[in-house]
Amino acid sequence: MNNYKILYLEDQKADSMVEDFKKEGVELVVNKANSVEVATTMMRKEIFDAYLMDYRLSQGKSFFDAPPFAADLRTEDKRGKITQKPIFLITSEKGLNIVTRDENHQDLFDLIMLKDDYNNHKKETIELFISYIKAYQNTEKSNYKAEDVLQIKKEEVKIYVDDRLLKELKVAKTEKNTYSYLRKIAEHLISVPGVLIDERYLAARLGVDMDKSGDEWGKLSSELVKCRYCGVLSESYRRWWMPRVLKWWEGISNGKSMRRMEAKERVELMNSHFNLKLQAAEPLKFCESSNFWTVCKALGAPIDPAEGYVCNQRPRRPWEENEYISVLGALEYTVFQKYLTATDKKEVIDYGKEL
Repeated sequence: MNNYKILYLEDQKADSMVEDFKKEGVELVVNKANSVEVATTMMRKEIFDAYLMDYRLSQGKSFFDAPPFAADLRTEDKRGKITQKPIFLITSEKGLNIVTRDENHQDLFDLIMLKDDYNNHKKETIELFISYIKAYQNTEKSNYKAEDVLQIKKEEVKIYVDDRLLKELKVAKTEKNTYSYLRKIAEHLISVPGVLIDERYLAARLGVDMDKSGDEWGKLSSELVKCRYCGVLSESYRRWWMPRVLKWWEGISNGKSMRRMEAKERVELMNSHFNLKLQAAEPLKFCESSNFWTVCKALGAPIDPAEGYVCNQRPRRPWEENEYISVLGALEYTVFQKYLTATDKKEVIDYGKEL
């Protein structure tokens, strides 16, 4: 196991976190962050693999908070005074409107999380930190070559990755801005449905009920191993290349269109081909179609886009797919209604009144 070293700027006691990280092979060095100068000097003198910051550093003896300090660090990165490293932000303030951008509107942190989320998922969070550390190291080691960073063939890069995103990555490569390079991959390739899909999307498109299928789902997943995304951050984000999934499907179905088949038809085909006992997913309440292709944002269940409402929580880039929410999801989790168009929101509310 590699021993990583993370500097934690925190003006409160953090003994328990130090032990948590130690169990995962990570040395967490806590700095009381009495001043920007003291913290920066320490970063220049010692070699750290990443920086973790508490948002409210000014609650103790410090006179600054994390965002302005992170902005200074990113500036130091560009000037070459400090080696580029991941910067993570952690806070206990749930209702805080965190300022995560500097005055030039550039994001500052690789990850932002609540302390409650960390406490509930300690091992996974630390593994995610490690994944980012490896991503920085591998990206710089590969000299920002997309085929090496994404772990695909050179000829696949232009097929899988939109030209506009490739141009943005080229700019980050020219500037040798590792943070910007990885943020574009994380935000606009890994975290959104598109050329890469997560496990719930994969199951939906194959028409499978993952939970009811149990171990059979694992057996099917092993048949799709060549479709797996193995690039940066893949240790923490399980993704599949959709173009490869479609090619795989074409091979086992004699060219039948996955999109046009109902869930039961897709599952029957795979059960027959691989001698499995997969269970087909069923439509949600208020839905009828099983031509699944997306996932309800609120419930995580498969839906046909034709029976859902577009529910994008942030502006969508041209190569990113729309996200959807089902009628049931929008009624049970009303917080998502603010992301619907006025017409769709009214339709959902009116539908609820009729029940």
